Amino acid sequence: GRTTEPIRLTRYQRYSLAAVRRVFDVLAGTPLHDDVSQLYARLFPSGDEDGAMIERFVYIPEAPKSYRKLKDQIYDIYEGILRTFTLQFQYETGSTPGGSRKVEPYALVLYQNGLYVVGRDVQKEAMRTFAVERMRRVRVLSNAPFKRDPSVDVSKMFEGAFGLFYSGERQHVVVEFTAAVAQYIEPREWHATQKMTRLEDGGLRVELDVTNLADVESWVMRWGHNAVVREPAALAQKVRDEHLKAAARYA
Repeated sequence: GRTTEPIRLTRYQRYSLAAVRRVFDVLAGTPLHDDVSQLYARLFPSGDEDGAMIERFVYIPEAPKSYRKLKDQIYDIYEGILRTFTLQFQYETGSTPGGSRKVEPYALVLYQNGLYVVGRDVQKEAMRTFAVERMRRVRVLSNAPFKRDPSVDVSKMFEGAFGLFYSGERQHVVVEFTAAVAQYIEPREWHATQKMTRLEDGGLRVELDVTNLADVESWVMRWGHNAVVREPAALAQKVRDEHLKAAARYA
C-alpha cells in the first residue's frame, strides 16, 4: 500500500538474484517455495531477455528432504511462529512413534537442506530442535499464545556447534587428513574456530573447538581411512568402533 521508488538493479545484481533462486528448490512443497516462485515469476517474466539468467546458474543440492506431502502442517508451523501460538504434535523418534508434545516455536532452521523447528518444549521447560518431517498431526493452539523470551537468540544458540547439535561444553578436536583429501578440506570453512596446519607428508591437521561431537563424528567417518581423530580420545574410540563394525559387515 505504500508508494516507493522503483528498485533499480544492475545486470550483475539481477544475475545474483537469479543465482540464489535455485537454492530455494530444496524447499519445494512448502509455502516459502511457493511465495518465492511467485516473486521470481514477476522479477524474471517468461520470455524476458533477463529470464534466461535463471538457467545460467545451477545449484545441485545434496539429498534434499521432500515436503510435498507436508504443506498443510508447514502452514500450521508458520502460523505458530509468526503469531506466537503454541504448537501441539506427535513427534517420531527413530522407528518409535513419540508422545504428544507442546512447543512454543521460535524459528525455522534450514540445515543440510532440511527444515527444523527450534522452540521451547513446554513439558521439559527447555529449548529443543524438531525435524519437520517427524512432526505428525500438527495443531496450532490459538487459545495458547506465548510470550517470546527476549533473552533467547536462536542464531546464537548454534554458536560453537558443528552442525545442528548445540548443547554441551566446548571440546577441543584434532583431526588429521591424508594428502589425498587435504585439497578438499582446506578450501572450506567447516567451523568458525578452525585452525589448519599443513603436515610434512602433505596431509592436513584441523583443530576445532565445538560444543557437541555428534556431527563431528559423522563428518570424520565421511572421509573413511583418510581421516584420523587425534583428540579427544572418546571421539577417536567412537570412530574406531564404527569402522570396526563396518569392516565386520564385509567379512
